[in-house]
Amino acid sequence: MAEITPPTTPKEADLQPLDTPPAVTSPPPGLAPAQVCVEHVSKSYRMWSSPAARIKEPLLKRLSTPAGVTPWNGWIQRRRQGLYQDHLVLNDVSFEVKRGQAFAIIGRNGSGKSTLLQIIAGTLTPTAGKVEYHGRLTALLELGSGFNPEFTGRENVFLNAAVLGVDPKHARERFDDIAGFADIGDYIEQPVKTYSSGMQMRLAFAVQIMLDPDVLIVDEALAVGDIFFQQKCYAHLRAMLDRGVTVIFVSHDLITVQEFCSQALVLNRGNPVFLGPATEAVMKFNQLVRQPGRASLSLSRPAGRAKTTERESFPLPEDGWSDTSDRTPTVTSGHVRVERVLICDESLQPRNIFEQGETAVIFIEYRTNETLENPSSGFTVRNGKNLAVHAKHACQTGATLPSTVPAGATVIFRHELVVGLACGQYTIDCGLISIPADCYSGDRIIADKFDQFHIREVQYEGLLELLIVPRHHYQGHPMTHFGYVDLPGSVKIMLRQENEP
Repeated sequence: MAEITPPTTPKEADLQPLDTPPAVTSPPPGLAPAQVCVEHVSKSYRMWSSPAARIKEPLLKRLSTPAGVTPWNGWIQRRRQGLYQDHLVLNDVSFEVKRGQAFAIIGRNGSGKSTLLQIIAGTLTPTAGKVEYHGRLTALLELGSGFNPEFTGRENVFLNAAVLGVDPKHARERFDDIAGFADIGDYIEQPVKTYSSGMQMRLAFAVQIMLDPDVLIVDEALAVGDIFFQQKCYAHLRAMLDRGVTVIFVSHDLITVQEFCSQALVLNRGNPVFLGPATEAVMKFNQLVRQPGRASLSLSRPAGRAKTTERESFPLPEDGWSDTSDRTPTVTSGHVRVERVLICDESLQPRNIFEQGETAVIFIEYRTNETLENPSSGFTVRNGKNLAVHAKHACQTGATLPSTVPAGATVIFRHELVVGLACGQYTIDCGLISIPADCYSGDRIIADKFDQFHIREVQYEGLLELLIVPRHHYQGHPMTHFGYVDLPGSVKIMLRQENEP
């Protein structure tokens, strides 16, 4: 089996440039200067053809002359190159993470995520580039790996604290918090070798996050324990972010990435392919993991499907429309623009205050500059933390999209939304995508084709405002539900008295 050792700095030719440089967005306003700065980091490993090659290569290197003019040098160089192969696992990665920011690194298995985290944590040395950070850094890379199995949980807490450079007095002051957070009961006084793997991870996680780090690095460690412990971990991490702690983590839970992180980096085979908002990063990642042509379905449309624009008529409100001419889209292809928008109730009366459970109607009018295929309008509802609590496109509702919309035409979409949301203030993003015909099999959209080929034509952030309030006239509790969203359901009640069959 080939042995792997760190090589010398790779040649410039080994570091292939990106086809397209990663899109870099500005950091959120109000944050302090960069807490972590990664500059042009690359990492490669030298794979030897045999154990003996590790000895032959340095000997041949010593035989070559510095001037390189002897006839032996060419032969020596060819022999040296045949003894090893440099395997590049990270290629020119750069990004900054601000104080108090949650930053995710996502990618397929083998894309270099964990290698990058180890370089940031200092347990690996980069082949090229550098990493700088400020403050105390703790890393949750392999939970429990630093525990002595013969020591008790209490002793391992102080051992880990000493390794992290924490003052013993401070560690003693935080011990009760750590033990309470780990919640392993009397096992804290037992040798770690008697712990289950889950108990070890809970204690290790509690040690790292309760010792007041400035930078916390997490590698899939948020999956420890049951769902209640996970929720406790996330609540504590959010509190740490509020205190200005910087969090960098790797996770395959893409919903968590979108909710928890503001920025994300997508890696593909060691190359940075996207750097920007977490929601867009997840979309990019989904395009990477989809396997095109997964199903052996015909991609041609049935002969009977019309190729012209289908027409549908519905009443439109006369007043209350908002002109968007002064708004700048965050995404635009130049093929279409939003002319005006409106939010109203079912009777077409403009308003943006709704009681929980009412139906809101959203009108979005687009004007095309180019011919569009299968345009689908969509909207996203965001709460005060910029979390997308609901997002939906017309193509997800089963609506029949117009096959083509010619240049210079106007197309209006009418979206209905039952506002089963928590009471509070929200904003609504609006946008439109086009779906090439090859993404269809009959009237069915093929998901992997859609993810790969759909076009984001235009998107506006915060075009509309929405305020949800409790119900005023209802038999039950004025709040329809607690939590972010209202899931449909019902309740039945049966009463039995004593001795009744």
